[in-house]
Amino acid sequence: MAKKGSLKYEASLHKAVDEKDKYKNNFVVDNSEKYIQNHLAAIATLPKQTWKYETQYTFWTDEINIYWNGYIDLEGETHFADLKNVFGTVKFSPLKKTTKKNTKSNINRIGDYTYSNKSVPKRPFHSDLMQMSLYRKMCNKIPALIYASNVDWICFTPDNCEDLQDKNLDIYLKELIAIQKTWQAKLQVANGDVKKLASMIKPDFSNIKKKDFWWETVPVEFIKKFRSVYDC
Repeated sequence: MAKKGSLKYEASLHKAVDEKDKYKNNFVVDNSEKYIQNHLAAIATLPKQTWKYETQYTFWTDEINIYWNGYIDLEGETHFADLKNVFGTVKFSPLKKTTKKNTKSNINRIGDYTYSNKSVPKRPFHSDLMQMSLYRKMCNKIPALIYASNVDWICFTPDNCEDLQDKNLDIYLKELIAIQKTWQAKLQVANGDVKKLASMIKPDFSNIKKKDFWWETVPVEFIKKFRSVYDC
């Protein structure tokens, strides 16, 4: 039993939306120390400095009619860092036959569910680069983008990743602004009418059916409400 107030205890209070979500949370909690140690190992590769946590910034750009609000995970004297967890996937996979005596047990199995370890990406995800471009504008410090799984980690900086160099972050910021401008235009046209807003956004019902990353933890009642907006 995890100690009350600890990270494992807080994670154990997670309210699962289904059995798969419950087991995924269990696997993540069991591996939480590995995630933490890998994040610390990545942070240790950066110049030593005093870190502040969850620093809040607001930032204004003329193209968007509202300010940007951001919370930077770590901010030091020279660098800022964003921490990304890379979780594995959970699969319902019942054992086909009784395990033989003296057979080594699978540490990534709980009952009928297995957890597949996932390695960190070899290149930052595009959405994360747009986020980093905004944070760099907010604090004007050197970026570090850290990914950690329970098996490995990587720390991207301008020294080992061209995507994080100033000239490229400027491009990603323009892309981020362009995306937000399209949303701003849709909201202005809809003028508070949810159905009108929905008519300008193509729904991908196949992703709901597949329960992909974005939909796998969405409660059924929310999915029904979403579909009702499209009258289906």
